[in-house]
Amino acid sequence: MKQFLVNNPIRCLSVLALGILTTLAFDLTVDPYFDGTGTTEWVLYAFLFLVASPFRLFTYAALFLSYRLLAEHLAGRPGRVRTIAVVWSLLGVSLATLMWGQLALTDSFHFDPAIKRFKPEIMADAVPGWAGTGLFSGLTLAEVALGKDLAARYTWSVAIAAEFLGIVINGIAVALLLGHAARRGSFRRAWFAPVVSVLTLGVYSLIVPWSVVLDFDIFIGDALLGAALINALEIPGTLIFGGFTLPAVWVSLTAAVNVVLIALWTRESGTKC
Repeated sequence: MKQFLVNNPIRCLSVLALGILTTLAFDLTVDPYFDGTGTTEWVLYAFLFLVASPFRLFTYAALFLSYRLLAEHLAGRPGRVRTIAVVWSLLGVSLATLMWGQLALTDSFHFDPAIKRFKPEIMADAVPGWAGTGLFSGLTLAEVALGKDLAARYTWSVAIAAEFLGIVINGIAVALLLGHAARRGSFRRAWFAPVVSVLTLGVYSLIVPWSVVLDFDIFIGDALLGAALINALEIPGTLIFGGFTLPAVWVSLTAAVNVVLIALWTRESGTKC
C-alpha cells in the first residue's frame, strides 16, 4: 500500500474521493429510524454499507500510513512541519466553519440520531416529550446538559473561537510529533500521530466542556471536534458504520492532503518506492 500512496497519488486520491461520496450517500440516504422491516430499505442499506465500508477502511489505512510517509520527508526540512500544520489547520477550520454556518442558518432543531450538534440558544422545551411538561421550562438545553454556570460560558463567539483554536492546536501537535520523529530518525514514532490527535481532543473536551457531554445522549455543542472525539472513542463502530459524517469527511480530506504533500515532496526529492 505504501507504493500505491507514493507512486499512484491520482488513483489514491480517486479512491479517497469515492470514500467521501459513499460516506455521504450512506449517511444522508439511509433512514436513521430504519427498523429493518422494509425490503427496499434493507436492500438500500446493504448496498450502501457494502459499498462504503471498503472505501472507509482504505481511508483510515491511508491516513495512518501517510503520517509515517510524511515524517520521512521532514528530516532537515523544519519549514515543512510548519506547512503541514498550517494546511491541516486551514482544512479543519474550513470544515468547522461550514458546520457553524449550517447551524446559524437552520432554525429547526434536529433529533435525528445522526445529528446531535446543538446551538447555545436551543431551549429544552423544544425536545419532543418535554414540551408542556414544565420539567425544564425556561432553561436552554445547554443549561440542562451542563448546568447554569458552564452554560453561561457557552456562547456563539466563545464556542467558535475555542473550536478554531482547538483545531489549530491539534494540527500543530501532530505536526510537531512528525517533526520530532524526523529529527530523531525514528520514523516509527509517526505511528503515534493518531494517539496524539485523540489526546489533544480529550484535553480540548475537558477545557471546552460543551464540546461533548457523553451522559446526555451525546450532547455536542461544537461543529467538528466533539463529534471527532466520539468517532475516535468508538473507533470499532466508526470503522464499521462510519460514525459522524463531518469528522469522517475530515479524515478523508486529511488523508487526501497528506497524499498530495507526499507526492509533491517525493517528486521534489526525485525518489520513488
